[in-house]
Amino acid sequence: MSVIEEKQSKAAEERLWSYTVGIANGAVTTCGTDPVTGLKGKEEESPGTGVAGVWCDRHFILTAKHVVEAAEVRDLRFFIRRVGELKSKHVSEISLDDGCEPVQLGDPNAVIYRCEFADLAVVTMEQAALGPMLEFFDAVAEWYEPSEGERVFGVGYPVSCGVEVDRRRIGAELRRSIVLSPVGFNGTVQASASGRYFGDFDPDRDYLIPYEHGKDGRYPKGISGAAVWVQSNDAHQVWAARYRFAGICTSCYRDGTIEQIVRASVVRRFLADVFGVPKS
Repeated sequence: MSVIEEKQSKAAEERLWSYTVGIANGAVTTCGTDPVTGLKGKEEESPGTGVAGVWCDRHFILTAKHVVEAAEVRDLRFFIRRVGELKSKHVSEISLDDGCEPVQLGDPNAVIYRCEFADLAVVTMEQAALGPMLEFFDAVAEWYEPSEGERVFGVGYPVSCGVEVDRRRIGAELRRSIVLSPVGFNGTVQASASGRYFGDFDPDRDYLIPYEHGKDGRYPKGISGAAVWVQSNDAHQVWAARYRFAGICTSCYRDGTIEQIVRASVVRRFLADVFGVPKS
């Protein structure tokens, strides 16, 4: 990556972190066996990512449908951007100080809507329900359909970029606590022929990008629901990191190196079904 691309990537991460939330779903419990101790292990909350947006005057968190599987609003917890700079850290450098407590959605009227034709879901909310640090992108106007070879950017909360900060035995079970750290990623849109790796790939609905962290063995679990973006070409007197929404991450190839994205136009169709077609 060139120096210009590195600076562009850093600017994207900082800007897009303001729209990004981590999501923990307490309705889903995953059980397994710890490979070290042999004890039964339990993952109490399944992690994912979401993006804050506004459709006309309706505010929401958009994510992948499987991130909110079996959940009601009360089952969800959200990780919101903290004050300060997003710093890319190696897993060994992440500590408990890098974590923050997830919060519930402070809106008794919030509703979860699930899409019937794509792996998408939206949680409606009042603008201030998750505090002042969250920004909302304009889902009606700020969107774009990238072509093959165009670069997209995203920020997500992958488990592989987190660190275990607590491990304790409770009866016959092993409980672990993990600090998640937001991570930027980017990639160029691949040829549609690459979709042969995915059983449910539809080139009219989806496109693919490489997930560069997967080459280092960091699987993208937790990226599901993250938004991807392209840089805006709109002319302004003062340059700033401005981006247009380009889709939602939903799944990855089995080795974690290719990510499947639902196109922005498909997301907009779903949002129009939920909130109504915007008036021209």
